[in-house]
Amino acid sequence: MPAPRPSQSAEAARAAAAQAEFNEKKWVWVPDDKDGYLAGWVVKEEDDVGQVVMAAGGEIRKLPLYALSKMNPPKFDRVDDIADLTFLNEASVVHNLRLRYGSGSIYTYSGLFLVAVNPYQPLPLYSDAIVHQYRGKRRDENPPHIFAIAERAWVNMGEERENQSILITYVYTVISAT
Repeated sequence: MPAPRPSQSAEAARAAAAQAEFNEKKWVWVPDDKDGYLAGWVVKEEDDVGQVVMAAGGEIRKLPLYALSKMNPPKFDRVDDIADLTFLNEASVVHNLRLRYGSGSIYTYSGLFLVAVNPYQPLPLYSDAIVHQYRGKRRDENPPHIFAIAERAWVNMGEERENQSILITYVYTVISAT
């Protein structure tokens, strides 16, 4: 028997509580050699140095303000298109990709582009049922997927009577889901 899903009102209450907690502090991303970026909040700024309380463990670190990246509010967690982020910085992009990857969403839009994080395992993302889910639909009618890009190219080819191209590049980056 599947676990019961929280009601929409419970999810909305959880989101409101997370937003209220976020609003109380000046949240930032702190560079970290092991994990890339860690969450923290600034409690004091003096000259060009910030005193940051780390969210995990409460450790206090002093860092140059230029090294800190502003954090997006929780409502932007797992957005389909990273171009929608209020603060578009490396830390926020990595955070969003990590959250999406951890929830099984390997595709994310970045404006006109599609970012894919390779799961290095077979996923049920390429069946005929999934193809049909994207056929004849606009990009924003389904979650990000390579089929949405292919569908748009196919439609444009028919409407514009011009060849279309899809650029696929490969960048090897390790993003930990833990």
